[in-house]
Amino acid sequence: MTFSLAELCICTSAETFRGDGELMVTSIGLVPRLAASLAKSTFEPGLMMTEGEAFLVSEPVPVGPRGDYKPRIEGLMTYERVFDIIGKGKRHAMVTPVQVDCFGQMNISIVGSYDRPKTALL
Repeated sequence: MTFSLAELCICTSAETFRGDGELMVTSIGLVPRLAASLAKSTFEPGLMMTEGEAFLVSEPVPVGPRGDYKPRIEGLMTYERVFDIIGKGKRHAMVTPVQVDCFGQMNISIVGSYDRPKTALL
């Protein structure tokens, strides 16, 4: 069996959700989003996902142009609900870094050096 590095990253990342049960998933970036979608679709149907903003969806939302696709909305994920879930330890977040430095440290806030960043993201 052959697979790409991207497929390996997606499947390995999906495995991090195994056993989470009913949990809010925050997946930022393409690999985390596909990983959470794979986990929900195959072995963790209880994962709660949003459509990318504030609505809970019952099935993963496709990546890329969607034409007339409409997500199946189950509910609203207000800030109050998000903080309640975080307070109960029922949130699993996964973020793709924007840069990996020469030491293998992952950076999600700037591109370039900390002293003189080319771009600040947060």
